[in-house]
Amino acid sequence: MNSLLSKFQDRIFERNVRYNIDSGSISKSVDKNIEETVASNPEKFFIFNNGITVVTEKIYDLDIQNNTVLLNNFSIVNGAQTVTNLNKLFGKSKLKDNLSKVFVVAKIIETKSDKDGELIEKITKSSNNQKPVQPRDFRSNAAEMIELKKFFKENQIILNIKRGDSDINEKNYIIKNFNLKEENIKRLWNDRLGQYIYSLILMKPTVALQNKNKIFNDEHYNLVFKNESISNEDKLLAYKFYDVIEKMVQLANNDIEPSRIEEVKPLMLLIQNWIIALLWLIWNNLDNLNELISIKEIDQFKNSKGTFINKNSGDEITVNQELLARYLYECYENLWELYKKKKIIKMKFMDIQHFHIKRIFWRVCQVMLTSNYNIRKRSKKKDTWEHI
Repeated sequence: MNSLLSKFQDRIFERNVRYNIDSGSISKSVDKNIEETVASNPEKFFIFNNGITVVTEKIYDLDIQNNTVLLNNFSIVNGAQTVTNLNKLFGKSKLKDNLSKVFVVAKIIETKSDKDGELIEKITKSSNNQKPVQPRDFRSNAAEMIELKKFFKENQIILNIKRGDSDINEKNYIIKNFNLKEENIKRLWNDRLGQYIYSLILMKPTVALQNKNKIFNDEHYNLVFKNESISNEDKLLAYKFYDVIEKMVQLANNDIEPSRIEEVKPLMLLIQNWIIALLWLIWNNLDNLNELISIKEIDQFKNSKGTFINKNSGDEITVNQELLARYLYECYENLWELYKKKKIIKMKFMDIQHFHIKRIFWRVCQVMLTSNYNIRKRSKKKDTWEHI
């Protein structure tokens, strides 16, 4: 392959839909993996690499013993990145010995009867049109995911952990064992569950909102799904709470008309995660509301495990819809006042950067913890709480 590329250059990719791509995080990651495999496991390169696909008008002499084949008018239609990266590595003297141990799987397709090129076009498209593997896919067979899926099934909920899975076995199991109709079975995707855990149990609603696509990267995944301080029962409770409260919040939003509706409207969806997280905090500390009001840092409400949960999955989740609507109204009104008076920070109004600053999140928590408390200005430099 190295000699072919050196001799014919990009002409050997003439029938490919694209040449080698040097830019982009995915491309760079593939490049890095190819080099690492050559450096550490050259004998296993053919196992880890997808190989190349070659179309040719005619296959002539095939010498299996010497790994050679004579082709006429050929083109590599898939595998340009593999070929060009191996070619680049030939320039690194420290890897030359390793490259002699590298074998690449080649699928060679003879297309001599394909006069109008239709077959080659279909081969090229199918070879380059595979859906990219996502971080979530790599976790689908993890032991903790399989265990969590089984746990949710026993609680009459289908947890989808693999793209494309219809979860037919779980559905039939729930119908048979719990006498539920198919339309009444709840279904949840594990990336959404990860957001619920982040938002409630870890009290990081903004991280949850901004990092859905990163939930399955090592840092987030280990914190959310492999955290020994968060049990499967805790995860189930976070889902149940969010499922109940989110619907009630959306229903209440339909009936709310804040005094500055046009200015507040953009806030309503943006801070929904905040609102539900605050309700979770209150619900988990109903017996300590006075302490909750006086606390200076939200992290002081972590339990001994370092999480924000004091309930269990058997506790009833009840909310008064009228009081919730009033609570939401006050949320929007108070947030508007904070922005209008520029009490948060000097930034462009409604800048998304506002919503990842921890101290601002806690300030809004303090403003909205209960309708029995309100913020009163006592000096130009400091806002304090006053019972009314």
